[in-house]
Amino acid sequence: MRVGIYHGDKWDSLYDKFDESKVEVLADVDNLDFSDRLLKINNKLYTLNSLNRKNNFATVKEVEIHTDNRELSFEDNITCPYCNWEDVDSWEQKDDEDTIICSNCGGEFDYIRYVTVEYDSIPKKAPKVKEL
Repeated sequence: MRVGIYHGDKWDSLYDKFDESKVEVLADVDNLDFSDRLLKINNKLYTLNSLNRKNNFATVKEVEIHTDNRELSFEDNITCPYCNWEDVDSWEQKDDEDTIICSNCGGEFDYIRYVTVEYDSIPKKAPKVKEL
């Protein structure tokens, strides 16, 4: 089965009727699966966003991959050190430390959750002063 690969940013909507004349095909491949998270097409890197087997097309998004073993610290959410994908549902992770696979690029990395407690103090009623 041939699959046409299209740039997802140029796609009006995944729910629109498929019309090849509206977008340029980046590649045409024999086989594609969601395990193929990171694709190199014409010397550019893309992540696979959607795969429509009924109409034999896929959409991708261009991505920059960092391979310099950089660590990201004190982010609001778990963030992939390779492609900067941010897991906005980080709070759902059950463990405070774990190894996960990036849903965007497929890279594997460790995360550590730090929990801090802070308090606000809001005045309600000033103390009474007794003059002597």
